[in-house]
Amino acid sequence: MELPGISRRSGESRVTNNLESFLHEITLSDYLSISRPLIAGVGLYFFNEKPVELSACLTAAFASDFVDGAVARRYGSSKYGAYLDIFGDRALEYLTLITFAAQKKVSWLYPAIFIAKGLVNDMSRTDVLEHAKFL
Repeated sequence: MELPGISRRSGESRVTNNLESFLHEITLSDYLSISRPLIAGVGLYFFNEKPVELSACLTAAFASDFVDGAVARRYGSSKYGAYLDIFGDRALEYLTLITFAAQKKVSWLYPAIFIAKGLVNDMSRTDVLEHAKFL
């Protein structure tokens, strides 16, 4: 029995081949998109009680959105670029809002509304709503 995505003939999994292909294709702008939530996560974890350092990390994370857009326009991006940009944007926003809500710095209503808005907006951006049968 052969599992989907696994090929016993070649001795390697297609998952590994797909990951290698993905890593070979992504560009600098894609790496910047992926780094956005990582930068914020470092700030939120290590500098939770240090507002200046936390602000610097969050500012750097949000600023990387502008930088990756400029890099993508100048040098191009991969076929994954738009999806990685959306992922980076939402992961940064949700991570920040959920962390602040858990620390009782903001109401849980903020992340709930923001996540609902993001889901609707991003589904329309990726043409999911256009093809949905329930509409």
